[in-house]
Amino acid sequence: MKVNWFNEDLKKGEKWESIALQELRFFLPHTTLVKEGQRNDIGEKPHTISYEIKTRGHRYCCDNIAFETISVVETRKEGWYYRSNADILIYQWLNEGGTRSEKLYVLGLKKLRRRNFLEEVVRKYDLKEKTAQTNNGKWHTKFYVVPAKFIPKDCYVEKNPLSNQYVFNNSFENTLRNIVE
Repeated sequence: MKVNWFNEDLKKGEKWESIALQELRFFLPHTTLVKEGQRNDIGEKPHTISYEIKTRGHRYCCDNIAFETISVVETRKEGWYYRSNADILIYQWLNEGGTRSEKLYVLGLKKLRRRNFLEEVVRKYDLKEKTAQTNNGKWHTKFYVVPAKFIPKDCYVEKNPLSNQYVFNNSFENTLRNIVE
């Protein structure tokens, strides 16, 4: 089983998060994006959407999304799919140099849950396990690797890697509000 050095990914996380947010804010001039858990800090403003970001490197690009169901096997801590209160999950793959998103999906997390999406996933895909490690020890996490094409079309928007444009029918903000509802 491959070991993931968790601390190394955390160090890169802020940079990776800023890459995704910079791209999204360009398309969302009238929407306030707040990190999951910070909504209470700003109060309820119109057009406020909470987010959580997951980033994968170029070598994993671009057709599968890992849905974490158990974050820490040893303590039975639920994974982000169950635990996150975010309106949207931003799932991005970086380009080879790690300087911009090669592909990016914005998933309506609550909408996926209401549709019992994971129940369908469990029937079709195998549960995977990975070891994560810090200097203080290691733990195991479990997840499903799901082809992006399996996600219901009304639950996400994606950035097209060839044209560097987002794929949606209406304005991006209206499309985003639709996947959040």
